[in-house]
Amino acid sequence: MDFEDRAPADAIGWQLAHSLPFPGGKLTKGHLLTDADIDRMGNTARTPVGVFRLGPDDCGEDDAATRIAATLAGAGVRAAAPVHGRVDLFAAADGLLQLPTDQPQGLGGYPTALATLSPSAPVKAGDKVASLKVIPFGLPSRDVKALAAAAAALQVAPFKPFRAALLNADAPGGEKLVKVTDARLAAAAGALAVHADCGFDKASLADALAKASTASPDVILIAGKAAITDARDIVPAALVAAGGEVLQLGLAVDPGNLLMLGKLGNSLVIGMPGCARSPARNGLDLVLERFAARLPLDPAALSTLGAGGLLEPGRGRIEVTSSNAEPRIAAIVLAAGSARRAGGVNKLTSRLNGEPVLARSIRKISEPIKNKDNIIVITGHDSASSGAIAVAEGVVAIHNPAHAEGMSTSLKAGLAALPECDWFLVALGDMPFVRADTIKALINAGEDDPTAEIIAPLFAGRRGHPVLWRADLKAELMQVEGDKGGKAVMAAHEAGVLEVPVDDPGILIDLDTPELLALFGAVTEAP
Repeated sequence: MDFEDRAPADAIGWQLAHSLPFPGGKLTKGHLLTDADIDRMGNTARTPVGVFRLGPDDCGEDDAATRIAATLAGAGVRAAAPVHGRVDLFAAADGLLQLPTDQPQGLGGYPTALATLSPSAPVKAGDKVASLKVIPFGLPSRDVKALAAAAAALQVAPFKPFRAALLNADAPGGEKLVKVTDARLAAAAGALAVHADCGFDKASLADALAKASTASPDVILIAGKAAITDARDIVPAALVAAGGEVLQLGLAVDPGNLLMLGKLGNSLVIGMPGCARSPARNGLDLVLERFAARLPLDPAALSTLGAGGLLEPGRGRIEVTSSNAEPRIAAIVLAAGSARRAGGVNKLTSRLNGEPVLARSIRKISEPIKNKDNIIVITGHDSASSGAIAVAEGVVAIHNPAHAEGMSTSLKAGLAALPECDWFLVALGDMPFVRADTIKALINAGEDDPTAEIIAPLFAGRRGHPVLWRADLKAELMQVEGDKGGKAVMAAHEAGVLEVPVDDPGILIDLDTPELLALFGAVTEAP
């Protein structure tokens, strides 16, 4: 691969190493320079910039990342499409991430960098488990082939359903203990099938164990009145009296040290630590997850839990639905216009295939932005109808009484109502054909490029809507006046605009005239 500083006019057929803004436009990183580009760029075409050119035996960054990721994506892991030399890998099922003990040196930072979650991290289907980045714009094909051949697969050991029994031997907590345990089991694909109370003495607990065993549960959980610190304590002694055996006392996880593992017939028996009465993550969760994933629970395997077994406060609770921290995304949907161009009909309540245009627009946003409380719909003209649609979709509706003074007033109303977020989307309520995966692509691009301030979709060389804004631009957008959106702010930050090419003509289609409404079969009604 050749890499040089050249004036664009002398680099036809080369690709840009960095995005290149110029008066009236911008070329993105990786763009292949053409004669038409030079004509558009004017004097900028004479200023040297970094460019590169792949050789006949080179693989481009996306191709290289795809080939290596194909090897990394083992059982229970899927690889996404490449973006700028990066391939993210996702869990295909709920389970525990299993990492190989070593990877080729070339995946350690250069020429490719592989970042993963921690070994045995619990994941849910769709969680990102790893990210592979090819650092240079291209690699020799022989190097790519060697890295792909040597890479070791990441796997997700899937949780498999199991049945559990809970014996409460005078442990405090009562019904709360049952609810917490039921939720804890459900998080690892388990189900609480049997629940019984008994006294905290060897005879009573041994009898309860024997009875529970007749139902053949996969796991028997024992919540005792006191902690287990010795093999002669009541819980281990009762297990032996019932015909079972103690496999291990103690666990290298804190909280959760005072856990007992044993066996009774074909059932795994767990003496629960006192901390398991809380929904906060503890050693019991780690053991249940390994059991659900059908991973070994022998002393050698359990000893490995000590590395990372110090679970700090704020470590998460069982009701948390995702193991990955994600950027906080909010959205403003502008739906306040008086529809002057629509010829006296309410375009937002017009129906496409039986549902309002605004409802379809909202739904495309609420798919990638799961928290509907973070989606703000600004209403104005015919606010009652638009607000009712928003409420029916489960999002927040806010009326802008000053909507007739211009779009900027609606934008400001939305900005003022935004929750704490890292990015916010500004969308139009009359654009029902934008695809949900387009919005997801914008969000992913923001994660991938920390220098981006504004992220816009690009189709057929044209920017469209919606646009994703970094939260620290909120103050500037609050200064917009009149019937304007964010164009002036975007122009002031052109160097920070990231264009994301998408195969989605919907980003250019807003149903704001009677002709367009009719063209797409919308059934209109008077406001």
